[in-house]
Amino acid sequence: MATLTTAGSAYTGAETLDIIVRPQFTGFLPSGMKPIYTDGASSVKLTFFGSAGNALAAYADGFQGGVASSKKQKAFTVGEFKSERSWSKQDYSAIVQRQMEDVKSAFQNDIFKSEFMTKVPFGLLGLDPSVAPTDEQLLSVAEYLVFSMGIAQGILEVFYLADTNKIVEKAEGAGVFPNAVVSAAYDADIRFNPVAGLWTSLIGNAATSPTVNQVKHVAMSNAAVAQVNTITLTGTGGTALIVVKGVSKTATFDNDIADTTAAFVAANAAAYLAAGLVLTGTTTLVFTANVAGVAFDDGTGANVTDDLAGGSVATTGNTVAADLAAGEAMATFALMVAGQNKSLKSIPRNRKVIMATQSMIENYETTLGAAGASIATSESQRNVLLNGVTDLKFNGIPIVEMPIDAAIEAYDFGYPHRAILTVPENIAPVLSTAGEFAESALWWNKDENQNRARVQLSVGGDYWLPELTVVAY
Repeated sequence: MATLTTAGSAYTGAETLDIIVRPQFTGFLPSGMKPIYTDGASSVKLTFFGSAGNALAAYADGFQGGVASSKKQKAFTVGEFKSERSWSKQDYSAIVQRQMEDVKSAFQNDIFKSEFMTKVPFGLLGLDPSVAPTDEQLLSVAEYLVFSMGIAQGILEVFYLADTNKIVEKAEGAGVFPNAVVSAAYDADIRFNPVAGLWTSLIGNAATSPTVNQVKHVAMSNAAVAQVNTITLTGTGGTALIVVKGVSKTATFDNDIADTTAAFVAANAAAYLAAGLVLTGTTTLVFTANVAGVAFDDGTGANVTDDLAGGSVATTGNTVAADLAAGEAMATFALMVAGQNKSLKSIPRNRKVIMATQSMIENYETTLGAAGASIATSESQRNVLLNGVTDLKFNGIPIVEMPIDAAIEAYDFGYPHRAILTVPENIAPVLSTAGEFAESALWWNKDENQNRARVQLSVGGDYWLPELTVVAY
């Protein structure tokens, strides 16, 4: 066929979840995870029992009542996202026909077929994976791949990295959002800010010396240095406009410069923190990057009324995170295991998982394969599976890749080397299956001579229990 348009397809509600969304998590999240469904609502609050401890006591007649069971509550939230794409008839034909050839080749190779089946929900598409598809079925599968490949990575990035305070960082600068709106540095980042993702929730509740309700944090020495800029106010009265990282706040003279500075810090520290800056100072305004390695502009303090104004000075330059040192990933995994509380330690190793960035995994593999490493030590960390797939482990704990390295760098999230030690059941993809919002469609637009696709979905990421979680970054 020289060109083709499309037979058209559409999925709504639970179909969008099962056919478009769920397959994107396959292979990138540990099996056994517990998705949370909001049934069309933007959030859902769930109640569950806390640890019961030892509930046994010596027998006595009657009902003694015992101790009331502890309970916990947690709200899980989704954000609404949309993806739209279009292709000319000629481009679409070339893309789909290439996909059809790939599908046909996959069915002729058992290894590729096995891998391919993890990406395509054959049963939900009405296909039998044990039978070679017809040309019509090939087209259906090819269109599904075209349909979903534009959002596959995006879903994973939202699940892991979404942040309601995310802005377009200085390093990224001006660009174009997926909806074709031109963005500038420090604009709200609509690709990530509809909801808080897994890592945002974890970092927001992590501490190196955690309380019972916090996540254990293993701090990594990645050589990043936080940028620091100071703005020194001068003058005897009036107001000045302080603008740093896109946040504009007015300083009003109050008695003297020290009182003016202190009042500005007290009134505006929270606003700047939401933009990724820690604001302190008693005689000068000190702006420090909350995440070392993420740069920001020098800031300004323009006079508005009378003579109050501010002069900006770059105090400490930004230094981005360095590559991991030799053996650092292995050492970090060891610290994470040592940092487990008794609850997490009591769970068998094969029931736990380490979720790590590719940078961590590659560093760990390099350590295992380094000259002088014993064969016994190297082989004990690996189980070679059928079809040549390597299952990587640390001290018997499986390791799963988090495919977010490129997104962390491209969108300047900071903390490029990350890992989570937990149990799969503690990881919670948050999804919505009900309501009219969730829908996907692929159609031919005759007026514009284009094939078009639209996917609307609600997704988020979170975790259940902090006591079953150790993070490193």
